Amino acid sequence: MASLNADLISQQIEVEFYFLGGAPIFQAFASTPTTAHIDAMFQPAEVVSDAAQRIAGREAVDDDWVHESIRTLVGGRADSAAHVELSNVRVFMPRPEYVLAVKCAAMGLGDDFHEMEDVRYVLRAMNITSAHQALSVVMQYFTERQLAPDLRTSLEGLIGA
Repeated sequence: MASLNADLISQQIEVEFYFLGGAPIFQAFASTPTTAHIDAMFQPAEVVSDAAQRIAGREAVDDDWVHESIRTLVGGRADSAAHVELSNVRVFMPRPEYVLAVKCAAMGLGDDFHEMEDVRYVLRAMNITSAHQALSVVMQYFTERQLAPDLRTSLEGLIGA
């Protein structure tokens, strides 16, 4: 994780890895967002994936080294305490509500962001069956102006009204 942290420092990117229901998922953020708007904070997933690939090649480790490292770090623990906290990399087991909110906030940012599968996974893990339920959770963390205008429609497409 130290190598990944160093690479992300040079790019001014921070990443949070969430371990939810056995699956590590992540979200990348600009280290110094220029505005309070969500689109200025989130970074494409490829930024972290590319850094992990560079490190895998340089250090001669498997391509999935990040996920394996996270699984090893969190083991069987199921609390929400941070397990790794470096300047630009955090690995923890957050509340599923937080993961849903962050992933939903990133959904409207364009094709570079592949949040739909993560959102679908979290919705299933939380047994959320309506867009209304999902939005109730998301609005605990974000204001309406911070979210994509078509978020409700996207959620309805994933799970129904």
